[in-house]
Amino acid sequence: MSWRGLLPVMVVCFPANTRAAEAPPPIPLEGNSTSGPIEEAEPAAKEGPPVFDFKASTGPFYGHFSDGQGDWFGLHSRFWVLDVTGKRRWSGYLDIVDMGWQPDSSNADELSDTRADFFVGRALRYWNDNFYTFLTLGGTVGDAIFPRGMAEVEANYLIPSARGLVVTFGGGYRQYEPANRPYVVLGGAYSLPRAALLYRYYTGASIARRRSDTHLMTFVWGERLKFWLRADFLWGDESHPSPNVPSGLQLDSRSISVTWEQWLMDDTGTSLQLGVAEAAITGRDTPTTFHRFGGELRGFITF
Repeated sequence: MSWRGLLPVMVVCFPANTRAAEAPPPIPLEGNSTSGPIEEAEPAAKEGPPVFDFKASTGPFYGHFSDGQGDWFGLHSRFWVLDVTGKRRWSGYLDIVDMGWQPDSSNADELSDTRADFFVGRALRYWNDNFYTFLTLGGTVGDAIFPRGMAEVEANYLIPSARGLVVTFGGGYRQYEPANRPYVVLGGAYSLPRAALLYRYYTGASIARRRSDTHLMTFVWGERLKFWLRADFLWGDESHPSPNVPSGLQLDSRSISVTWEQWLMDDTGTSLQLGVAEAAITGRDTPTTFHRFGGELRGFITF
């Protein structure tokens, strides 16, 4: 397999800003990988005028791959629209990832021009006090490292007799050149006023040409306008491997990332994310294992 064929595998298996970043919150979050639950698990009170809180963050990320394979780097920006009072009952964000790949010097001639821009938008809508949905749309410009196009719908139900307990069902569709990959999302969550535990299971069983299963466990703890701590644990064979991977290969990946977001003032702050990942390509004569060590540093402002 060429290095150009392996690059999408490494990006899929080590998603700096994809799978974990797209994971929905158990209750409405400020954003995603750098935010946490609102101060109360219940929908916000509706007294007073509607107030939208805007938030913008941007900063660099970097990842180093083991065994002299290379590095990726780029800029990650996110823009939120938040319904703080809950009266209008919707919010959302737009994620923009500009990523480049710098191979090791021994492979520079083959991969030095690899570049991609990934855009994904996510909208939350509360339909009543117990039911809310997410709609996600996204796509890639440049090299087809991320999906060319993607769509996902997710329904969440807060069980009335056990407030804070949420069950989830949904599905999505991702377009990789030239393959399309449907999947189902199942999961649940338990939310307290300042903490939440989230589980998501992504599977292509019975609807995709090749079964795949990916698990994501997320823990969030903190308080709005003070700090958020988030930990993401991702493992499985990834729901959407690149079509550049030969059909006889199997992927086994796992990753851990920790994010700390700290308010410095009422309207500004910073977030730091550190992560480590491993993926093994096992369906070949000589198994190949990759490791990635990376991080991201962003500043943010609210207005």
